[in-house]
Amino acid sequence: WNKFILDEDKALVLDAHKIIESKGYYEIEYRIKKGKEVRWIFEKSFGIKDSDGIIIKNSGICSDITDKKLAEDKLRESENNFRQLNETIDDVFWLYDIINKKYIYISPSCIRVLGMSSDEVYAGRSLKTVVLKDDLQRVIDANILVDGGTDYEIEYRILVNGEIRWIAEKSFAIRNADGKVIRNSGI
Repeated sequence: WNKFILDEDKALVLDAHKIIESKGYYEIEYRIKKGKEVRWIFEKSFGIKDSDGIIIKNSGICSDITDKKLAEDKLRESENNFRQLNETIDDVFWLYDIINKKYIYISPSCIRVLGMSSDEVYAGRSLKTVVLKDDLQRVIDANILVDGGTDYEIEYRILVNGEIRWIAEKSFAIRNADGKVIRNSGI
């Protein structure tokens, strides 16, 4: 096995085999060489004890998770590109985690356009707090649409420092590999 595992991950694998002695199991992710290709492996192993409680062998499973790791890398890269783009444009851009009900990113122009800082939004202040009462239901209905997987485009009014501003908003659903809506993004 030693010749297949990448040098950078060998210590991780060796440590995992030591951990089984104390914890009775381990779960790790590491890389192997398969020809010229590098593959990611998820390994989960449990110690099997004899009648005296001494671990005499391991039983486990290894799975190739390369596709999952590549997808995670692409998502991270996309999010980084999204952030870089947003920091150079005057409009408010956001990425919202529907599962955990929190903003992952909201552009710095939030303070100029919406009258609240990005930090306030990350801390839980709802963007709906600045929407005029007459337009609030339209915004709520649009949020329900995107959470269900339907993109939207709406216009509504907000109140910032006593000034009414018209906002044109577009949002689209982001799905995972299984087609489940996990995030939404918009401008």
